Amino acid sequence: MGYHFPCEELDELFGYIDEGCTLLIEGPPGAGKTIFALSLAYRNARLKNSRILYMSLNEDSTKLLLLMRSLGMDVEYLDRNGVLKIIRVPMAGVPELAEYVSKTISENFERYDIVVIDSVTPLMKLLKDYPSKRAWLQNVLYELASRSKGILVVVADILEENDPDIRLLEYVADIVIQLDYRCRTVLERAMIFKKFRGHEIKLATIPFEISSSGIIVLNHVASTKIRRDRKPLVVDNDRLRQVLPPVIEPGTAVLIVGREISFSDTNFYRWLHDYATKLLEEGYRIAFLTYNPRYVRYLRRVAEERSAAKNLFVKYLDPLAISPNIVIREEIELCTRYGIDLLFILDIEKLFHAHRHAETYLYRYESYAINALRKIGVTAIRYINLDRREPIPAVYMDWCDIVLEIAKMENGEIALVPLVTYGVRSPSTVLDREIL
Repeated sequence: MGYHFPCEELDELFGYIDEGCTLLIEGPPGAGKTIFALSLAYRNARLKNSRILYMSLNEDSTKLLLLMRSLGMDVEYLDRNGVLKIIRVPMAGVPELAEYVSKTISENFERYDIVVIDSVTPLMKLLKDYPSKRAWLQNVLYELASRSKGILVVVADILEENDPDIRLLEYVADIVIQLDYRCRTVLERAMIFKKFRGHEIKLATIPFEISSSGIIVLNHVASTKIRRDRKPLVVDNDRLRQVLPPVIEPGTAVLIVGREISFSDTNFYRWLHDYATKLLEEGYRIAFLTYNPRYVRYLRRVAEERSAAKNLFVKYLDPLAISPNIVIREEIELCTRYGIDLLFILDIEKLFHAHRHAETYLYRYESYAINALRKIGVTAIRYINLDRREPIPAVYMDWCDIVLEIAKMENGEIALVPLVTYGVRSPSTVLDREIL
């Protein structure tokens, strides 16, 4: 078996990195190239006990180790087992620098499984003419890697469009991955698999984010495996079955709209509360993600009173201090890390109010989030509170499987109005005023 990518999802999609490969990680400054390289090295050190030689032309070992710790990597484990060596490459003239890098690689390649050069750009800029660059890359990097049982990871900065140095590196490398930041995709970061010699590239562009646990791939190729672990929800109330299907399959997206009423004062809320408590006791894993801090205090107090509190997870997001793309990351990471079956997302209107200037982007972000949770089989129930005349955001009418509106009728009664049932828009008629 070859070497692992930085995360399981990439292994699922592309398989493994073959022995003797040269992997090029390219991208603009700040795209996450160093984090990608460190994550790849660390994951192989933990799973395969691979020995890592990290040659840095940019950062010293202190900064790199601090970065690894910030990503949750157990640096002490690497030190105890002697599987990581970091060399700070001294900057010098062209012959001296090229000779130092070449000598260090050739002397150590047999002793290490993964050799990382971060970044090769300064050296490429010092080597002025094309023949010398081509000869150095072909004879030193490619030949050494191809004759070994390890892999060579080369990091390169894209500083200008159509950079001839990048084109040359891409020609020599077996695998080329470009990391892009603030790119023209739904999310701010994407990795682009441009080349994978001997393998089929099934998905070229993959959105990702960087969190405290490293690289988080947001297009989950392992969704089929994850979905098998999710549980369907059985609606056990006869009157609610007039509005909801008897069984809600994993991955269903539900929106509940409140119209100038307190959701917690409705019978529907009380049913959801009792139903969630019952599910917790049956072993379901439930998470609440809210933009209202008062819900956090209440939910945590409820959790402390329940014996099944270990299956309940609560998280607060400040809508004024978080960007929409991070919201997607938080939702997906919460659900995949803890194996969530049912996710409640409360007070979404606060997110829309905080980002009124970016409603078009919010549509794209939320549609992506709905479909990502659907892929991994998490049933998500969103609640949004709107004014009487305020339209429901189009993204939910277009993408949610079920949309229900809780509204106060002219006679003062509170009614449940189904608007969408599995993609089919329903006439706005009240099915049952007495919800329970």
